[in-house]
Amino acid sequence: MSQIYIHADDFGLTPGINASIYKAWKEGVLHSASIIPNGYAFEEAVNLYHQASFELQVHLNFIEGYALHSQSAGTFFCTADGRFNRSFFNLYMATSHASKKERLTMKHNIKNEMMTQIMKVKNILKPGARLRVDSHQHIHMIPLFFESLSELIEELTIDYIRIPREKISAINTFKRYPHISAISNTAKVILLNNLSVKAFRLLKNYSVKFPTWFIGVLHTGNMKLSNIKYSFELIKTELTPHDAIEILLHPGQALPEEEHYWDAYPALKKYYRHCNRQKELQEILRQEFSIWVQQITKQL
Repeated sequence: MSQIYIHADDFGLTPGINASIYKAWKEGVLHSASIIPNGYAFEEAVNLYHQASFELQVHLNFIEGYALHSQSAGTFFCTADGRFNRSFFNLYMATSHASKKERLTMKHNIKNEMMTQIMKVKNILKPGARLRVDSHQHIHMIPLFFESLSELIEELTIDYIRIPREKISAINTFKRYPHISAISNTAKVILLNNLSVKAFRLLKNYSVKFPTWFIGVLHTGNMKLSNIKYSFELIKTELTPHDAIEILLHPGQALPEEEHYWDAYPALKKYYRHCNRQKELQEILRQEFSIWVQQITKQL
């Protein structure tokens, strides 16, 4: 029997985002959430998690805030004072063009930081909870990062890793969204799908679960039910027993007084305060959304 997961990212980042995600679970449909280990409101999120019944995933973060491992400061992904300062593209290019010797050092640093972040979350999980992992802006899909993570699977007993493979129909997409975001989001999907092929191949060597299909990149910032239904129809005929489908939304909107957290990241400040996040929360809270999830779950 296939499974569908309605998932929220960015738990633990700020009190405002925490409150929105907790509300999505309490009043809507939310099966799981990803917690940012170095989030500004991590401890508060932990308390909310222990009051809730959703599953928790580790949201590995190499994008913003400060690293958790003591030796991460001054590495290729951090400033001298330990602050993350590179984008997905920057990290992808840096690791792709590194020499063999440089890659060994990079992998060592990546694994140290990943280990520290994962253990921080593993230590607060409920008894019997599975250790599930994904990452902020899908950083873990960068080949060197994914190799590093895969080498921690057995040591940390990782049960589940997000693979963001999302089916698209380019022609239909541009008909539905004739604007620039369709181009950028489609490009992201194509890149992540290519990286997913490599990831699937590598995971054959390990006993770890992963979503067969993912919905959440193509409609980033616009995850309304009609768009989710559209993406689900694209994969519906290809689903087989035991497939897992992860549907990602970002229902957590930062509060105005929390903007200072991103003074060093202007683009992220706009991203976390965007009205689309509030819209995605309202979408999860709609009765129609709950009914659709129930119907699909029965069909699967």
